Amino acid sequence: MSVYGIKSLGVYFGAIFLVQVGLINSIYASIDVPSSCLSSWTSIDYDNDGISDQVENCLANKHAPVLYLHSDENEFPSSVDWYLQRVNLRFNHDNGCGDEYVAGGPLPSGMLPNFQHQKMTKNALWYPPFYECVHTSSIVSSNLLNSNSWTTDHHFFMQPPSADTHRGDFNNQNWKVYSHSYPSGSGIVIEYWYFFPYNTTDYSSVNHEGDWEHITVKLNGDMNIDLIEYHYHGEDPLVYTANDPQITWFKGLRGGHPNVFIALGTHASYVDIANCNSYEEHGHTDECNGDPTKRWITWAGGKGDYYPGKQGYGVVPLGETNNPYSNYWLLYSGRWGKPGSDIAVTPFGTLPTAGPRGPATKLDRWGVRKVMPNGYVVTDGNLSFGGGSDISAMNLDIYVYDVAANSTMTFYAGNAVTISGPHFLVEDGATLTVSAP
Repeated sequence: MSVYGIKSLGVYFGAIFLVQVGLINSIYASIDVPSSCLSSWTSIDYDNDGISDQVENCLANKHAPVLYLHSDENEFPSSVDWYLQRVNLRFNHDNGCGDEYVAGGPLPSGMLPNFQHQKMTKNALWYPPFYECVHTSSIVSSNLLNSNSWTTDHHFFMQPPSADTHRGDFNNQNWKVYSHSYPSGSGIVIEYWYFFPYNTTDYSSVNHEGDWEHITVKLNGDMNIDLIEYHYHGEDPLVYTANDPQITWFKGLRGGHPNVFIALGTHASYVDIANCNSYEEHGHTDECNGDPTKRWITWAGGKGDYYPGKQGYGVVPLGETNNPYSNYWLLYSGRWGKPGSDIAVTPFGTLPTAGPRGPATKLDRWGVRKVMPNGYVVTDGNLSFGGGSDISAMNLDIYVYDVAANSTMTFYAGNAVTISGPHFLVEDGATLTVSAP
């Protein structure tokens, strides 16, 4: 596994791992970072994901997508901050007790993870079938890092009081793409998330508020694009290698900015027009076209003065859940639109209608990833050490990405600590105890 960010040895100070800043020639010895991403290089890694902030932001801009909106699109993208100015926060009691108002917009991003609300229960009255709803002592938090932040029948949700919000932001210069980068094997994974306030389909009864969409770009150890995943309708993504002829590129420059075709209304992401127009499920058919005047140039300054398209605000790095920079909304646990129902019946089957949850609710891809001296990746910063340099045990919450079968890993913390086995993948919150030989 390669190290991203700082490769010099560190010093343990109690339960805190302090990393020494090395010289630039001692960094990235095992990966090839483009020279353009090393200009004005800094070792700062505020989000503790094991990648220098400057490098991950440079790579995220280098490979940011061009998003082709349909020429008839009427529900436009927006930034998160634009949406938060226009929604209320409510709480869903999906047990017959109705919804409750929590806070009115504009909603400050920093407040979103800090709400709490009591669950309700139904108490039967002496004259059935009547009942009363009363609050209980059980608390639900709006912070997804809390264990009590979500249940399907008790949770927070956002709701625009005006249907005008569904149209999105008409000013394309405010549209933002949000990037999330993390190490994987010898490479880096970059997720590009984009938000639409509303999703429409052929059936108005199954439209929903809040629409998070994304693609995933996977870089190999040489920091070149290896794979691109196109996500659509909650299904398994369509995966293409970088040399697949179905992928087209901005200005024809292979390996740079991939073109992505966004379906009309549903905003699903496709590799090309034909692939989009052939998708059909439950009587709904997606539709894309390649109008160059409606393409969204997502990185700042990408459009230039003469190239056709819509210039967006730029790519905004999300950080990690332990440090989302100023994107505190990332920690919000609830839905980004009203619940409605999780499924709605159409003449062709059932379709989900509830507003989605946010990007970081996929917790297996988020969190602290502290760099150990030998380059392994540790999450949550939950480190427990014995006295002195004679380490008798280490309790680590760890993720190891793409580890080959029957491999051996050695942790160095004074003494070498070795474990071997078919896989070393510990889910978030679990603890692996590694004993010294």
